Amino acid sequence: MRTALRLVMFFVVFCLSCNRSNDCIIPVDYAAYYKGITHPTEDESRAISQRITEDLQHNTLGKRMPSIKVKDWNGKSIRLNKLMKEGSILIFSTYDGSYGAEEVEKVLPGMLRDLEGEMEDIRVICLVEDNADNKKKVEEYVWKLTTEYSNVYLIDPKDAARINLAATPTKFYVNNEGIVVHLSVGYFAEEQYREQDLRIGVDKIIQR
Repeated sequence: MRTALRLVMFFVVFCLSCNRSNDCIIPVDYAAYYKGITHPTEDESRAISQRITEDLQHNTLGKRMPSIKVKDWNGKSIRLNKLMKEGSILIFSTYDGSYGAEEVEKVLPGMLRDLEGEMEDIRVICLVEDNADNKKKVEEYVWKLTTEYSNVYLIDPKDAARINLAATPTKFYVNNEGIVVHLSVGYFAEEQYREQDLRIGVDKIIQR
């Protein structure tokens, strides 16, 4: 009887673990798309980009954020899930993301202020990829962001890859259950598309 009970308990725990695993974001292996291709043609590059976009959406949208740690300005570690107690917008950037980094630093803050009245229960969190070889430049970029954002944290490159944060900027819109309901990857050249995308994400968080 005890053996049977133990087997049942093991099966239940195993199933729950599987469900949790399946519910979480699945990392996209970007290098795999270029395996065996050294000099892709324009058509090949376009096809690869399309497959990456499709897989990124499939592996991220509707998935839960896994448990990872980030660091604050003082180097203190904290679980990202603890920062996301309500709906959240995660904005990922690298210090050297050219136009993308500039959008995070100069453009997004104004757009977010314009929607302040609709975002009372939404927390904006900036995640800057750590870079051991360029600590000073990373620190300078983080300092600039702290003048515009209340929550700025460093994320390890491996953890960023685990949750499909690669392009600058990448924006995850996460609801109060920790599920990614909308994502935006890369830099929008047209301002109207940036504003439209931001509003779509906010509306999905608050389920409007």
